[in-house]
Amino acid sequence: MSLDAIAACVQAVETVAGEHVCIHRIDLDLLAQRADCTAREERDAWRASRFRFERDRRRYLASRLALRHLLAAALGADLAALRLAEDGNGKPCLVDEPDRCHFNLSHSGGLALIALSRAAPVGVDLELAGTMDADEDLVAACLCPAERCQWDAIAPAARQRAFLDLWTRKEAALKAVGLGLSVSPAELDVGFEAQPVDLRIGEQSVRVWPVETEGASASVALVQPDSDAAQAAPRRECSTGASPAKTIR
Repeated sequence: MSLDAIAACVQAVETVAGEHVCIHRIDLDLLAQRADCTAREERDAWRASRFRFERDRRRYLASRLALRHLLAAALGADLAALRLAEDGNGKPCLVDEPDRCHFNLSHSGGLALIALSRAAPVGVDLELAGTMDADEDLVAACLCPAERCQWDAIAPAARQRAFLDLWTRKEAALKAVGLGLSVSPAELDVGFEAQPVDLRIGEQSVRVWPVETEGASASVALVQPDSDAAQAAPRRECSTGASPAKTIR
């Protein structure tokens, strides 16, 4: 199956440093219909088996097939020889030369986004509209104090989309540094503005961008050299006078 048939849409996001993250949008249901999505590794077969519905199993395996095709094409490697593993934090990586190409995958429903970068570790997150209910408990668990000030000013009708946008920014950033949700989302301040934002997570600097995706919220994040991260995004203030908490120790 050709790469063009797998990647329904490709969007490039440029960083201040002039590097690129290539983001591939995948129609998982179409791919599952047109390609043999049999698991290539026991780990993929085991994870697919944990899904309750066959449709979700097919979508998961289709996302793994797409990832392998895109990596093989980017590296000029043979698909059968491509070996994937997980690092100490559970983040997928290449077994051989893991720094040769960084990648991350997110899927929601029948859609997936795969981000590739030769520059630095990358994270991507995708949430289809309607997949999360921004109730008070979830909002309290995910928003930092500065974001809560902004949240209170958002019209109720706009809150669902605003929350998904914010959630994907936080998750993409944590995936980029390999932490996932082992860190509370409330420890990050990404704000609600649809613009790039710079964060400090432990010893790593991360830049996060929104990704335009019809019917969904999506974000991509790239770990930055400190020299690039010094060009910080605009500061945000809330009514309490607190400044954004952009550092996790």
